[in-house]
Amino acid sequence: MKPTSSGELLLDYAIKILSLHEESHSALKEREIKTISIGTIETLAIYFLPAILEKFKKL
Repeated sequence: MKPTSSGELLLDYAIKILSLHEESHSALKEREIKTISIGTIETLAIYFLPAILEKFKKL
């Protein structure tokens, strides 16, 4: 199986995203974080934020 040219392009982006994700975790692991600020629109805050915050607390 071989990806299309568009698939190869997206794969390159996915690899970069995963690399940046790992890099951000490594950078933040060394810091002590005491507060988190979240900015969102009201609709998202009402429907999605409670579940996300609950999951965050568990982690």
